[in-house]
Amino acid sequence: SPFPPGWTSHADEASNFIYYVDHDRQTSSWENPLVPHLRRIVEIGRGYLKHPAHDYFEEQKDILWHQHKHALDAWHGPFTDTEGRQYFVNTSENVSSWQDPRVDAQYIFELEAGLLASLEEVLPSPGDLLEENPWQDEFGAEVLTFDGGPGSTVRSNGGFGATARSNGGWFRANSQTSFGSSASFSHPGSNLAQQIAKKERTIVMREMKSAAKRLETIQLDEEETQRLAFAKKVEERRRRRAALRGAGGSGGAPDGASAAKGSGATLEGMPEFDAGSRAAGGAPALGSSG
Repeated sequence: SPFPPGWTSHADEASNFIYYVDHDRQTSSWENPLVPHLRRIVEIGRGYLKHPAHDYFEEQKDILWHQHKHALDAWHGPFTDTEGRQYFVNTSENVSSWQDPRVDAQYIFELEAGLLASLEEVLPSPGDLLEENPWQDEFGAEVLTFDGGPGSTVRSNGGFGATARSNGGWFRANSQTSFGSSASFSHPGSNLAQQIAKKERTIVMREMKSAAKRLETIQLDEEETQRLAFAKKVEERRRRRAALRGAGGSGGAPDGASAAKGSGATLEGMPEFDAGSRAAGGAPALGSSG
């Protein structure tokens, strides 16, 4: 299933738009339940670009796992109802579920870890990101570093020629400093440097397209959510006008916090948290399993 355990998707009869049902909480939403996790990964990627580090993604993976473990602390069980069925109780959110919450946490974590791995593959390495920022010498002049060799740099020095910096230190050169047998650089914005940068961007874009295939479905759902939000407002306005005219409104897609109707999805039989019976050691009020 492309959704976390306990979630299903359905089409609204009136608009044919897709909405999502959380059977544990007996609520429904226009937003794909995986979209918040995708947003989280995107924010992690932005953080890496601002503060690149070799162990950044591994640290973020550990943070995500500890967050899931902390969320699991609120779950208790399994308990058994009068019919011998096992259920789990979340004392923080006052909900109960037939699903083992550890399965849900593992599913989400593996999804997040896979997305992080894809980001790490397609994003530049910390060294490459640092090289993109101009290095300055003690006089504040910008120095462009090339991949021609360790410590090989060249900078523009106005009308006084070029100053190259090698491993041994600084030395003066002519207006064009030669690196290798055929490449010459007169200033940081040389054509060859631009060609190298263009080729690197092409490679990165190709890799990003490959990784984007894994995110395509979720991204489309996120875009669809924005369209559905507008369509929902239009539909609600139409129903209010119909009600004022005495025509009444027909049932359709759910509100953001209510279960959908007329979709073929049944919410009966899902466990509900009962504080009184829980305190007495009994199972929460349960209907027939559906």
